[in-house]
Amino acid sequence: MPTRLVILGAVALLAAASAPPAGAQIPPDRPPPTPTAEKDIDPVGSYELSVVVQGQTIGSFVKIEKKDSTFTGTVATEAYGTFTIAALKVSGKTITLSIYAADGSRVTINMTVEGDQVTGDWSMAGDGSRLTGKKLPNP
Repeated sequence: MPTRLVILGAVALLAAASAPPAGAQIPPDRPPPTPTAEKDIDPVGSYELSVVVQGQTIGSFVKIEKKDSTFTGTVATEAYGTFTIAALKVSGKTITLSIYAADGSRVTINMTVEGDQVTGDWSMAGDGSRLTGKKLPNP
């Protein structure tokens, strides 16, 4: 029993020693550090993709360039021809671009780039699928 009292007394002394003096202001807890935003990748380059359209796997080739401060480029498909990129947005490692199909339907392509590997999806009214591919080395 006396050992227990000695331990409790020691804990009480440590607690009293670490407590701020009476009347002292206790600083507010610091907020947790804000996670740093993921830096946007540079989308400029060429991408070789494999997509499924109406049940068939087809190859596609995306070329993105930067002129002045605007991204431009094309999406070329084996089966449907070449389309001009109408809009492009980068968020972290994801590139979202839009093209318009021959019938005027908007097609949205999402590509997540990890090193030279590309994954993502594409969609338009009535169709869409996952996509895979790679970013080609710059010449």
